[in-house]
Amino acid sequence: MKSKRNLSLTADLYFQKGHWLLKIGQTLVAILGWLAVLFPFYWVITPLLAPNLATKLKIAYYGDEFQLLHFLALFFGGFLIFIIIFYIGVTIWNNHRFQHILARRKVVNQKKQHAREDLIEKAWQQRFGDQLQRHQVRFYSVKPQQNLDTHFTQNLFKEDDTAK
Repeated sequence: MKSKRNLSLTADLYFQKGHWLLKIGQTLVAILGWLAVLFPFYWVITPLLAPNLATKLKIAYYGDEFQLLHFLALFFGGFLIFIIIFYIGVTIWNNHRFQHILARRKVVNQKKQHAREDLIEKAWQQRFGDQLQRHQVRFYSVKPQQNLDTHFTQNLFKEDDTAK
């Protein structure tokens, strides 16, 4: 059963273990996106820096390319500044929320937790004796009938209404 905690921190399956198809797909999309960003620069700069390569690739040189290059540099430079400011702001806001709100929020029902701890301690006292005695003994032999079942605690919680 999944936890119903509502933490508003960012969680990304890409950085978790597994999810290989997701990682491969997102990586390919990111690479294609970067190629789409860099290709216009390559197209514009090639005739200027390598005219022989441009003639082999049949890329024509036009004087308007300087204007296009200037526009692309301003556009992406401005967009880069916006992205940097945005991500720094979101990181500061996320860290603030984590330190001042989420880290102080109780994620466990304290009353239910104490009831479950008491229930487990009572069951262990019935099977293994007093807690003080269990902690002071150097060697303790458990009889086969004292072994815990696989779902010992789950069954205890189902039987008791206070631990639900």
